[in-house]
Amino acid sequence: MSSHLRTRRSRAIAAARLGGARSRCAGNRGRGRGGRGRSPVIQAVYKDSGGSTTWPMLSKTNYHEWVSIMKLKLQARQLWDAIEYSDLPYHEDRRTVEALIAAVPQEAWDSLATARIRGERARRTALQRLHRECELLSFRPGEQAEDFTLRLIALKQQLALHGDTDINEERAVEKLLRAAPAKYAQLCIAIETLLDFQDLTIEEVSGRLKAVGDL
Repeated sequence: MSSHLRTRRSRAIAAARLGGARSRCAGNRGRGRGGRGRSPVIQAVYKDSGGSTTWPMLSKTNYHEWVSIMKLKLQARQLWDAIEYSDLPYHEDRRTVEALIAAVPQEAWDSLATARIRGERARRTALQRLHRECELLSFRPGEQAEDFTLRLIALKQQLALHGDTDINEERAVEKLLRAAPAKYAQLCIAIETLLDFQDLTIEEVSGRLKAVGDL
């Protein structure tokens, strides 16, 4: 083979190698821009709590300003939902509690605890009084059935307001029938014998008693 042919062959081989190298480089650049060779990007959302945040401190004179600033800061950190709702994940609730602890002085927590204890004692005292009233509740001389029913409903609502829901509609109907005067005796026996208390309301029974009383 002549020297001229050997030179042309060497140049062709060099050109082919150079072209292959360029193709591999282009492929690598393509993968770097969005191909399968791209490194994954992990996005993390961090909700700040109370550790690195300066929370406004509640005092005896800045309540309204404190509430506005606290609400804004909690909303900015996606923690305000824990104030309005009770079904949030435990860790989100704890972060909100952490922020409140940092923003409320200890003496305020002590005052809240004292007020809660006093409120609970007052609630129990009121319930005891209402239970006695319920046990002693009876028709007054000459009282109409609808007037007694109104007093019974009011007492039932007061008990529920103080956390006692034991006196439901069925028990209230029983109370009304037991307290009814003698002139309603036959009607009360008929109601107790023929009707199901679960299907009755206080207003319905009171209407039946009123109909008999108007005769």
